[in-house]
Amino acid sequence: MNCVSRPEYVRKEKMGIIKRFKKNYRMMKIMKRLGQPMAVEELTASLLSKKDNTTDSAKQDLLDLVLGDDELRIIMTAYGATPKDIEQLFNSLTSMGLGWAGGNYIPAAAIALNPTLDYLLRMTKGKDGTGLDNTDKTIKIACDLKNYFQQGRMGRV
Repeated sequence: MNCVSRPEYVRKEKMGIIKRFKKNYRMMKIMKRLGQPMAVEELTASLLSKKDNTTDSAKQDLLDLVLGDDELRIIMTAYGATPKDIEQLFNSLTSMGLGWAGGNYIPAAAIALNPTLDYLLRMTKGKDGTGLDNTDKTIKIACDLKNYFQQGRMGRV
C-alpha cells in the first residue's frame, strides 16, 4: 500500500485549528478571571496593598496572549500599537462599563480577537476615528462592540 502524505497546507491548517482552540481555551480562562466581580473586602484590600492581585495577573496573561499571537502582532504593527497601548485599550473598555455579552467578557475579547482589535486600533489610531470628539468616539466604540458580541457576529466590525 502506497502511503501518501497530506499536502503541507492541510497540515498547517490542522495546526492552525489546534492553535485556535488552545488560544480560545486560554482566552476563556482569562475572561472568567477578569470578568468576575470583586467583593467589597477584596476590592478594598487590593486598593490598599501594592501586591499583585488576580486581576493584574489576568491582565498580564491577556497581554501575553495578544503578544504571543502572530496575527494580532501584525495588526498591532500595522497601527504602530505598543503593549502599553493595548493595556490602555483594556482599561478604557473596562471604564466604559462594558461587561459580558454573548458569552464574552467584552474588554478582554475585543483585544484578543483579530477583527475587534483591528476595529479598536482603527478607531483610536487610524483614520476611522477622526472627526469624532472623544465622547462620541467612546460611545460609538462601546455600542459597536456591545452589538458585535451580543449578536454573535464574526468578521469585520
